[in-house]
Amino acid sequence: MSGVRTVQTNLTADNVQPMMIAADILKMEPPVRGRQRAYSGEIVADALRIKPKGWPHYGYVDIDLKNGNAITDEDWMRGSGGTSFDRWVQQTMIESNRLKFTNAGYTPTEHVLADGTIELRVEIGGGVSADGTKKSGGKVALD
Repeated sequence: MSGVRTVQTNLTADNVQPMMIAADILKMEPPVRGRQRAYSGEIVADALRIKPKGWPHYGYVDIDLKNGNAITDEDWMRGSGGTSFDRWVQQTMIESNRLKFTNAGYTPTEHVLADGTIELRVEIGGGVSADGTKKSGGKVALD
């Protein structure tokens, strides 16, 4: 055992659906929600246990859905393990925002920028609506 690693994330119970979608997109084992004994030994009442791609069969991360803490083993977060976890967090945030746009009535499109950043774009202004009236631009708030 090398040591406990806790990473603060913004992932809470509000993000469970995007977390599951992200795991599916990245072809990870399905996350398991429930009471978990984290790697640190503490009992987390409401956690989502994920197994990032490329981790050993016994490797996992528990996301405390109350405070967003991701708890795991220090060694598992090094190298490709940390990269696959980071990719899952990134995909989760993309899916979270995609759901917000979709629920607001927009169709987002994904664009990968030169630096690897992924940007979601939506068309929000101009054009003519179905009833023939002119539409004006607007903003979409993502709380």
